[in-house]
Amino acid sequence: MNPESLAEDRHEEAVKFLAQIFSVSETAPLLRRDLRHWKYYAPHPFTTGSRSYVFRDAKGLIAHGGLAPVQFDTLSGPKSSFQFIDWAAGTGSAGAGFLLFRALWPMADSYLGIGGSDDARKVMKRVPNMKTVQPMAHFAYPLRPFGQLLASRFTWKSPLKWLRAWRWHSARKRPNLSAWKAVPVARLTNSDAPLLIPADRADYTPLRRTPELVNYWLACPAGKIRAWRLEHNGAAAGILVLAFLNKEARIVDVVLSAPNAPLSEAYSLAIDLAARESDACELSAASSAPPQFRALTAAGFVIRGHSDVFLGDPRKHFPPDVPIEANLTIGDGFYQQSERPYFHTF
Repeated sequence: MNPESLAEDRHEEAVKFLAQIFSVSETAPLLRRDLRHWKYYAPHPFTTGSRSYVFRDAKGLIAHGGLAPVQFDTLSGPKSSFQFIDWAAGTGSAGAGFLLFRALWPMADSYLGIGGSDDARKVMKRVPNMKTVQPMAHFAYPLRPFGQLLASRFTWKSPLKWLRAWRWHSARKRPNLSAWKAVPVARLTNSDAPLLIPADRADYTPLRRTPELVNYWLACPAGKIRAWRLEHNGAAAGILVLAFLNKEARIVDVVLSAPNAPLSEAYSLAIDLAARESDACELSAASSAPPQFRALTAAGFVIRGHSDVFLGDPRKHFPPDVPIEANLTIGDGFYQQSERPYFHTF
């Protein structure tokens, strides 16, 4: 069975199939026409053509999956990878989703699996050439505990959750950020490329960022995506990107190219910038890179869980004992949302 690249004019066919499999309305946020266009058909700097793939039989679709491309900066140069998203198989077609995923492996140097159900993780652990690597930690900081209370379904636990969120909010250390300046930017240019190369890349394999990739993120229709050029002590230092969704804010990416600029302070700056959005009640982030892990903790973020990260590396491009960087830019982590806000700290 060969995978079919689903053309955009067959959008409704995929929507009907996914709505049935996921037991959601065809108007659910993840099935919005503009979002599916951006995810699967809008130009992407790391690939060409449609990124929506299906298997079908004589009766119609039996499996669907989306290719979310990423690249890594390895010691031997940029290497392509992808995560499979909106992964679904029809009833009576058990295993078709995984077979579709496997059929797409030759399209990149490597392939990823992040999180997923218990059954999906069990499958990943049995896949040849797929190994478990450094997990991705999920962090969050409660910007407005009272706003979280109002936006959440009230139960007998709600007052206790509010008290805990307020304690986390109050415990944050607030460093002096006078050396920093955040300059809003609507689009990046080629001159910003050096700012997207992390200075602290010695103990992990970083994701590859380009100005075109950041501009692709900024075009995401799921929420308000905003970017800032960061300066430290008057010199260009890096890039910060935040996503503002329904009562939630998420750190899309923070990258510092200046070796003397403290990463923990950049994350503190991200908290302050997110707090300016009156509707944002929580700021969340995720990373598997050791420097980001340490910086997020130092900035006052609270660890709220982990996601397994699986790497398929059939061509042995990645050193076996070096973590790879995984964050919310992979897959749909920075923009996927449900009907109600999901707060990690409430």
